[in-house]
Amino acid sequence: MASSDVGVVVLGDSIAEGWPIGKVEALFPGNKVLNLGIGGDRTQHVLWRMQQFRDVGMAPTEVLLIIGTNNLSQTDGACAILPGIDRILANARDLWPEAHLTVFGIMPRGEAYKFKNEERIRVNGTLRATLADWPETTFITSDETLTCNQIDSASVFVGDVEPQCNYYNRDKLHLTWEGYDFLGRLINATRTPS
Repeated sequence: MASSDVGVVVLGDSIAEGWPIGKVEALFPGNKVLNLGIGGDRTQHVLWRMQQFRDVGMAPTEVLLIIGTNNLSQTDGACAILPGIDRILANARDLWPEAHLTVFGIMPRGEAYKFKNEERIRVNGTLRATLADWPETTFITSDETLTCNQIDSASVFVGDVEPQCNYYNRDKLHLTWEGYDFLGRLINATRTPS
């Protein structure tokens, strides 16, 4: 595919990498999708990869970003993760000034969906506030629904027995096809009719 044909770029980690191309194409009909998600990637890896696209003439209309969970795994706190995401978004805006940016908050994961939850919530809250004023940028998170209401608004596990949520694979990190369908519904819900 020629770089000029790319209409949608997916950036991020294994969660981004796992998003089936056909599902992304269905969200953005008529657009070719370039998925640059790589398992294990952290913010600094995405920044490096974006440098490789400085002179390729790509002009996507949509950029989807899913990143940050691997930074949490490496004990990076919000004070390290946020500048990385900010830099990715600034680079995306510089590379693709006409693109709409859709940024997904770091998703819940792990045992009872509480892996490093305080840091994750801190990052997401700051991103939500920061991106509220960014033009052509949408921030998406929906913890309770994505985890099938297994965490409440205070991010505490609900119930004695943890049922399997059909949006997550058994590793409680990666999404199932139903999980990606859910992300697609979240994107569609943010669009305003023309």
